[in-house]
Amino acid sequence: MKRIGLLLLFFSISFPVRAQDLGKPVQLNSLVGDTLWPMLRQHYGLLSNVDKFVCARFFVSNDSIVNACVRYMGKDGTPEDTLVQQVGIQHVVVAMMNRKDSLLESTQLLLKDGLIVSGKILRETTDSLTFAAGSLGNVAIAKANIENISERTRGPARKYSDLVKDPDMTRAYLMPTASTLPAGTGYIGDYELIFFTAAYGLTDWLMINGGTVLLPLRPEDMIFDYGAKVRLLPAASRLNFSLGVQMFGGGLIENVSGIAYGVASVGNRDRALNFAVGDAFSGSGSQILFGISGDERVGESIKLMAEFWTMKDANWSPLVIGLRFFGSKLSGDIGLLYPLGQSWDSLIGIPVVSITYSF
Repeated sequence: MKRIGLLLLFFSISFPVRAQDLGKPVQLNSLVGDTLWPMLRQHYGLLSNVDKFVCARFFVSNDSIVNACVRYMGKDGTPEDTLVQQVGIQHVVVAMMNRKDSLLESTQLLLKDGLIVSGKILRETTDSLTFAAGSLGNVAIAKANIENISERTRGPARKYSDLVKDPDMTRAYLMPTASTLPAGTGYIGDYELIFFTAAYGLTDWLMINGGTVLLPLRPEDMIFDYGAKVRLLPAASRLNFSLGVQMFGGGLIENVSGIAYGVASVGNRDRALNFAVGDAFSGSGSQILFGISGDERVGESIKLMAEFWTMKDANWSPLVIGLRFFGSKLSGDIGLLYPLGQSWDSLIGIPVVSITYSF
């Protein structure tokens, strides 16, 4: 339990008994009333220093000091002593809450089934939220069905919702990034309608992947790949680095071949650059490969992306430019590949299309 504040005292009896010592119950605004529940606590940023918060009831003293009786969960999962905390001067607290509401454009709820609902919280109880959800009207949503909550703000300070994140951060079009899948998560995907791929996070820092042609014309046309990637720095770092290997085989590949690589990524989920160097090897020798990719988020669910890689002795190098569309589970890439170094007179490149579903 963090004990940060001007006054922190422990009590073992309920709210009503202590009310006479703290002042009169006060409604800070029409949404909160005199009792603060977890969702609105997150929205207003009140009492953020209290771990395992359950609820808080507000009282105002004769000198306009707002006091809060705060209930929190103990180590055994049951409510423990009520913590009495001095919050601040009443008009200051109310003004802060009004400023927060003036910035609020909409709230987004990420439900556990992956659905994202936008609207505004109208009321909160212990077990549910009453939510104004546009054309759906006012709906009651059980808190047990809510995975996370996020807010978007107006004006220059506007940020993209942190609920809608690119779920396919481990790769650009084909080139890997330094990100790995969190433990126990994964994805399945499809390239150009014919090549199936899948990946899984064994730990937060180690992932594996593999793929194959879905419908080979003949058994000897079968191609498959498999690989692993290990991340060397914490996932939250703006600079990250990973090492990996990708192997290739099948009837159309005469020798065992693959790419051993290292990749560095700089940035975050909304903007990043990735630099890779690898050794592309086969039974006939090896070549050094260099690659660079980048992305820039330009909307709630869209990124601009580009990717380029080359080998020392290659007579052409691919450049891919396009878009990624994404939701909480699905991600789709649409791009055009230009074979630099080859004669290519058209402004339209070779289409590159993929889709992945994350779980």
